[in-house]
Amino acid sequence: MYRLLLGAVTAVAIAALVMSAAPASAQSSSFSISSLTAQAPAASTAEPVKRLSIDEAVLLALEQNLGIRIQRIDPQIQDIVIAQSRSFWAPNLNANFSRNGQTQQSTSSLSGGALSVENGRFANGVGLSQLLPWGGAYRANWNNNRDTTTSLFLNFSPQLQSAVNLNYTQPLLRDFKIDQVRQQVQLSSKLRELSDVQLQAVIVQTTRNVKTAYWDLSYAINNVTAQRQSLELAERSLRDNQRRVEVGTMAPIDIIQAQAEVATNEQNVIVAEAEIKRNEDRLRALIFDPDMANFWTTTLEPTDAAPYEEQAIDVDAAIRNALDKRSDLNQIKNSLAQNDINIRYFRNQRLPDIAASVSYIATGTQRHAAESRRFLVDYVRRHSRANRGRQSQLQLRSR
Repeated sequence: MYRLLLGAVTAVAIAALVMSAAPASAQSSSFSISSLTAQAPAASTAEPVKRLSIDEAVLLALEQNLGIRIQRIDPQIQDIVIAQSRSFWAPNLNANFSRNGQTQQSTSSLSGGALSVENGRFANGVGLSQLLPWGGAYRANWNNNRDTTTSLFLNFSPQLQSAVNLNYTQPLLRDFKIDQVRQQVQLSSKLRELSDVQLQAVIVQTTRNVKTAYWDLSYAINNVTAQRQSLELAERSLRDNQRRVEVGTMAPIDIIQAQAEVATNEQNVIVAEAEIKRNEDRLRALIFDPDMANFWTTTLEPTDAAPYEEQAIDVDAAIRNALDKRSDLNQIKNSLAQNDINIRYFRNQRLPDIAASVSYIATGTQRHAAESRRFLVDYVRRHSRANRGRQSQLQLRSR
């Protein structure tokens, strides 16, 4: 649309230069372009108008700018990464239960039973282990077994066994000052700091862009006002020259310069109005959410005027402020800190793997002899009954 209007203005200017003997034509062309520029504010009045100061524009950008909203997610992701790295230091609790049974048929009198031998075991245990932040690690286990059998060669059934195992290991050279887990935790912490620096950089950059777009829009609006005043002066000068030509005090050829000046000012007005829309779209994209209603139809109207104040510049303070707060320098410092962590870790891995270990093991056994004797008596009785039954069957067959 901007190119079409610019072409139309250029065509009108050329026509005005060619048709120098027809003042009425020049007046009609000036009127058509002027009426076109006058209709633009009337069309925009139907659109919703948003009046805002520069502080309000910055606040809207901090709340709704997509770039800032996306960058705010990165620190949250890094918090999860740090928690995941620290999870290797969390204690691990484990438990196990098992039950086994075995029945073995007797093949001789030395098998331990008349017909079969039944063995059973019920086992359970619980353990706790943890990798400590200073590199050490401990492990504690408690295991229990309950064994039962019908073998005649074992005097105790059931038989209970328990064992406690405690162990602590501390690296002395390799993995003493830093290990893989501590490396990952420190690196993730540095990445978390880097995400804060990047977020601050995005906020500063967006704030600067919002202020620049705000003042550019304010300048474009004031520039349109100035260009329209220039157009009015040029049209007034053209009308005066036309009257001079009519009364004969000016040659018709001298009106060409006034017509060219009017055409140039009309072009400047159209360009200035297009610049308002362009700056308005820039500011709109920075401070508004694209999903909001009337995103493209809302007209922005700045309410603040650009201040003009003299400020003294302290060069030394500006340099110190730049060295402390510039985001690019802070990112470089963070990168150097990450490299230092990796160098310390890889140097530590070159050391011999020497560790001190302390262990404590205790076992206990409990036997139930009385229950074993009752079990054996019952088993012998069943065995004798089975033998008498076999003998009676053999006697019946012999008869």
